[in-house]
Amino acid sequence: MLHSGASGPIVTFDGGGELAWTGDLPREAQPYIKSTTGDRVQADYQEHEIVVCPFCGGYTTQALEIRDGEGGKVRFHEQSGVVLPNLSDAEVLDIFGASASMVAICSFHAVGPSCTTFDRTEYEHVLATTPAQTIPNASWTAVNSPNGTYQVFWVSSVETNFQSLPNCADGPAPATDTGFVAALTAP
Repeated sequence: MLHSGASGPIVTFDGGGELAWTGDLPREAQPYIKSTTGDRVQADYQEHEIVVCPFCGGYTTQALEIRDGEGGKVRFHEQSGVVLPNLSDAEVLDIFGASASMVAICSFHAVGPSCTTFDRTEYEHVLATTPAQTIPNASWTAVNSPNGTYQVFWVSSVETNFQSLPNCADGPAPATDTGFVAALTAP
């Protein structure tokens, strides 16, 4: 059940457990709630721990999706972590009901952890609505889509030309600048 709490939305599970926002999500980006008593929703949370090597550690990725029942409209979708792929075309279409294209906005050379160097290109996205809507990189943006009005925060990058410097220890790859949050704020 998705309902309002003092500091934001709360998902209460049938077994009595709760998932509550702690203030990390701006109020304007909280998923809407239809009923004053709460809405029946389906929530899916996934966490993956990836071990890079026994002595150099690893990283964790998380994803949370809240829908209007199984296969229903996406009310909230979030994915975060250190090394993430961008959303697939199918995920973008499922959330917004429209496709999106990536537009490069910035490229630079960087030095990462464990003596690696790489090139990073950052992107904004253009949602294929009429008219088209730009979702700037790493900036909360409201978009009107066929599936409703969403507040979106989309950070997107691609890293290429990895090189390890001589005489350096092995370690994890550089963290990506990729993450995504979309909250349906109006149907």
